[in-house]
Amino acid sequence: MDIVSKEQVIEFFDVRAEKWDDFAKNDESVTHDIIGNLGQLEGKKVLDIGCGTGYMIPYYLEAGAKKVTGVDISAEMLGKAGQKFKDHSKVDFVNGDAEQLKFDEKYDICVIYNAFPHFPSPEALLHNLWAALTDNGSICIAHGASRAVIDGCHAHGACHVSRGLPSDQEFHELLEKEFDIKTFISDERMIELIGIKK
Repeated sequence: MDIVSKEQVIEFFDVRAEKWDDFAKNDESVTHDIIGNLGQLEGKKVLDIGCGTGYMIPYYLEAGAKKVTGVDISAEMLGKAGQKFKDHSKVDFVNGDAEQLKFDEKYDICVIYNAFPHFPSPEALLHNLWAALTDNGSICIAHGASRAVIDGCHAHGACHVSRGLPSDQEFHELLEKEFDIKTFISDERMIELIGIKK
């Protein structure tokens, strides 16, 4: 896999933030399935990694999340998200590098939606998020399309800011170091892995 430059990732998403919501297409039925597979969100604190302009946040809130913290390395993407949720007391945002950020509190659930290939060091990311989770907290890596669609999309214009998606086996190997895998879906509609903190 190619090495991804964080500076290039920031520049790539900063430039596209203003029109990102017009560009990014999501299948709402897939999103509902991804959220449903997370289990009970009522009263839970959710950490949304690579949250972008905040696409997933309404779904967490609808499912009863007590708090949602969105994290993104792109200040421009977070600026758009902040505008959308400026009146929501349950939502806050952190601009920073999720591979290295130290979180002041623990979260019940951490979700990385449509963002995993943009992290240069998946191992460092997962270890850092493991530390941000409560005991028995869960992590979810999800994509609202198939591996072929995602890799194909990144090959056209985003190859310099994306690693290829791990294979099914590589995904298992990445998570199994610090998580017990509860759910694994990889088909023509979506990819979703859910692991419980060891």
